[in-house]
Amino acid sequence: MHRESAPLEFPRSLWFRLRTSMRTLPGASSLCALAIATLALSGGCAKIEARDLIRDGNKAYNDGRFVDAIAAYDKAETLEPDGVTMFWNRACAAEAQVLRLKEPETREERRKFADMALRDFQTWYDRLDQKTEEDEKQLHDHRLALLDADERRRGVVAYSSGNHAQAVAAAAREIGTTATIVMPADAPKLKIANTRSHGAEVVLYDRYKEDRAAIGKKIAKERALTLVPPFDDYRVMAGQGTIGLELVEDAERQGVTFDAALVPCSGGGLTSGVATALADLSPRTKVYGVEPAAFDDTARSLKAGERLANTGTTPSICDALMTEKPGELTFPILQRYVSALTVSDEEVLRAMRHAFYELKLVVEPGGAAAFAAVLSNKIDLRGKTVAVILSGGNVDAEMFDRALGAVN
Repeated sequence: MHRESAPLEFPRSLWFRLRTSMRTLPGASSLCALAIATLALSGGCAKIEARDLIRDGNKAYNDGRFVDAIAAYDKAETLEPDGVTMFWNRACAAEAQVLRLKEPETREERRKFADMALRDFQTWYDRLDQKTEEDEKQLHDHRLALLDADERRRGVVAYSSGNHAQAVAAAAREIGTTATIVMPADAPKLKIANTRSHGAEVVLYDRYKEDRAAIGKKIAKERALTLVPPFDDYRVMAGQGTIGLELVEDAERQGVTFDAALVPCSGGGLTSGVATALADLSPRTKVYGVEPAAFDDTARSLKAGERLANTGTTPSICDALMTEKPGELTFPILQRYVSALTVSDEEVLRAMRHAFYELKLVVEPGGAAAFAAVLSNKIDLRGKTVAVILSGGNVDAEMFDRALGAVN
């Protein structure tokens, strides 16, 4: 529920300073009626021009002018060769052109476009995993950039099931400091391996018997490290809130206003950051935090008016969203701006499957929670323009294979 009388503890001066510095950043890309928010936080004139060309290509595609669309995407590639969206769009246009051409008189031309589609689909797929990690790291670059010289010399410690862990580890290495990351022993092996690959020391714990925050604070005190929480930190929340800025900017370019925005919710950092941005820039947009049914602490806390913890030990496939309870700093913002929804593991698996087959996106369970709420009709969205944030793609092969076998 929205509670307009709830106190808002978010430091507005910090938020507006970060917001102003991020105004030129590119927005999230859109697919179908959903705004799929990526965490792209690097800008530049070339990228803006490339985005305009991609938009022109999309219009040509929608008009059935597939060759013109491909030409626009070709120009976009010269301006932003490291992009991701363009490869997917051009592959779709090439595939559509193949289907339009008839055999046998156009056999060579069909082969040319078929080869293009295959190459671009493969390039898009290869870059997708890289982008998820790089983009999330940008969020934490902002937090780690605030470290003074002494703090950088001593290093940082963080606790996370994987996404925040990788981001902090990568950002720490980039600025020349060290990172110690507290991770659950049952986290996906891919996330643990990726975190270690960035040079971080990984300390494993039992998420059902031990308190990760207590472990992180103990390490920080013993080693004089700076603690970087995954959500209960205004600076992290502000960085994550820039996704809300991107959503608004993307909507403005398309001449629409979002009626609702759905965000995967754990401790509330991402959700409260996005909600704060939308409350300021798009106040008619209703924000929903979506969490696993077995870890519905946000939903129960909002209903009770106080922070309630998850007490059971029933696991969820959404490892990134298995937080004990909403953050002390995030909860007042969630009370003010956010409503909560829950989804089952089976609904999440179906959403992962749909994202892969229909949107060609590889999404981890926690990252697919908001999408699952849409596909499962948790709220009535008929006739509405909706933003859905897919917040991660770090998924083990075994879990993804399970998702692909899910029955719609």
